[in-house]
Amino acid sequence: VAFAFESMMDELAARVGVTPGEIRRRNVVEREDLALSGQSLAGSGPIREVLETALLRSDFEARREEFLRWNEGQRWRKRGVGIGFILYGVALHAGGQHLEGSGALVQVMKDGSAQVAIGGTEIGQGAYTMAAQIASSLVGIPTSRFRASATDTSLLPDSGPTVASRTTVMSGNAVKDAASRIRERLLPIAAELLDVPVERVETGAGVYRDRESGREIATPEVTGLAWRRKLKLSEIGWYAPPPKPWNVSTGQGTAYLVYASAAHVAEVEVDLISGETQVLKVTAVHDVGRAINPDLVRGQIYGGVSHGLGYALMEDLQLKDGVPLNANFTDYLIPSVHDMPPVDVVLIEEPFEEGPFGAKGIGEPSLIPAPAAIANAVSAALGHRFHELPITPERVLAATSKYM
Repeated sequence: VAFAFESMMDELAARVGVTPGEIRRRNVVEREDLALSGQSLAGSGPIREVLETALLRSDFEARREEFLRWNEGQRWRKRGVGIGFILYGVALHAGGQHLEGSGALVQVMKDGSAQVAIGGTEIGQGAYTMAAQIASSLVGIPTSRFRASATDTSLLPDSGPTVASRTTVMSGNAVKDAASRIRERLLPIAAELLDVPVERVETGAGVYRDRESGREIATPEVTGLAWRRKLKLSEIGWYAPPPKPWNVSTGQGTAYLVYASAAHVAEVEVDLISGETQVLKVTAVHDVGRAINPDLVRGQIYGGVSHGLGYALMEDLQLKDGVPLNANFTDYLIPSVHDMPPVDVVLIEEPFEEGPFGAKGIGEPSLIPAPAAIANAVSAALGHRFHELPITPERVLAATSKYM
């Protein structure tokens, strides 16, 4: 869908005689606007800033002019730059909100180690690391001393699917709920050992600290005394977002918990003899709320760009009577490390009030703008609008016979 509407934005720009960057700049929604469903975008962060940052960081308008001039002197190679911009609804739509509640378990041991488990599923996105970091910041135990348990609905309540870029917000808030209650029991113990008022105590990496004097006490001393006093250091946390009023017949109401914006700018070079497209560079600007782990967020965006590149240029599933004809990686092509361009990632951080420490989701926003940006770049390079993905070499050659 993003490929379709971002293609239409470029077509509209051409019809009214403005650049693809300018038409988006004139029409981007603002914080004071309403979504089509009537939902306020006031809490959805720096939407315009994301677009403007992407255009500025990529030098979009200058690169567009440069490539137009470059193409005039090239017969067999053409270059183009394209943009894809999205506003993505984080977490489940109002129609699926009955699945949204999420649970987590945090247990602190007397030796200062801890266990964390979440109801969301870890599928390689770093959910367990995120959960450990949130708990660590609250109970003063280093993440290296946390053990993450595999998701198990016999241990935790069913927490809904790992979809909709919801795991950090949902499971993260559940971990925060559990760890915060344990923290409330440990802070007075630390204050007693430090001989200071409890409001002066803060947690650090493996310590509890007097924020005025800087004096510290190791976390195992605090947890050990708490265990000897038989305090409860295990909690089940729970988080469910506020109800979303929704009118099915009118399509009006609160569709999503919050929106995350993202803009990708892609530069490509197309070989008119082979039909192959090389992605030269991607600039990826994302509104992430607050990044719990910036390296993991960047890694997610690199992965999204990789998936988007494959979706835009290579991954062409062929079916006959419902049976895949290219059911292996010899015939179904995916990007390799050699296909990946340099990716310039920019994180726009403006904490989301409802998220754990301000975080939003990043899973699907990392992917969705990439195919649209790449497709728009190829279309700009060739002066031909593609209406189908992937833009394979065969489709490029069929569209470029005018150059032959």
